[in-house]
Amino acid sequence: MSYHGAFEHGVDGQRRLQVPSDWRPSREDAKFILIPWKHSNGTCIRVLTPEKMTELLAEVNAMPNDNPRKNQLKRYIGTHSAAVTLDKAGRICLPAELAESAGITTKAKLVSLLDRFEIWNVDRYVPVADDDESVAEDAVRYLA
Repeated sequence: MSYHGAFEHGVDGQRRLQVPSDWRPSREDAKFILIPWKHSNGTCIRVLTPEKMTELLAEVNAMPNDNPRKNQLKRYIGTHSAAVTLDKAGRICLPAELAESAGITTKAKLVSLLDRFEIWNVDRYVPVADDDESVAEDAVRYLA
C-alpha cells in the first residue's frame, strides 16, 4: 500500500475522521495502528498498516535481549498505540487521548509519508510543510 497527497477533513463530535478512498485497504475488516509521533512542531498521529506494525515489531525484537531499551520501546509503543477499524463510511475513530495529544478537534490534515501517513492538527502542520519545502530540490533528484 502506498499513500500520495495530503487531505484536509473535518472531525465530528465522536472524533471520526474520513480516510481518503485511495488510502483505504480493500479488506472490510481493515485496521490501522495509530501511534503518537513527537515532532519539533508538536505531536501528530502516525498511522501504520498492520503489516508495517509487524515490521516495526520485528526491528525491536531483533535488538539484543540484554538491551534495556528493548522492553522500554515495546512498552511505550504497546501502551501508546491503538488499533482502529474503518467503519462502512470509510472513517476511523481517533481515540480521545491520541486526538488530544495531537491537538485534533474539528479538522485534521492527513499527510502522506508514502508507506504510511500522519494525521496533523491543521495549524501545527503549516510550519512542517514549510520546512519540508527545503528538501524539494533533493526530492526532485530522486525522480530523475
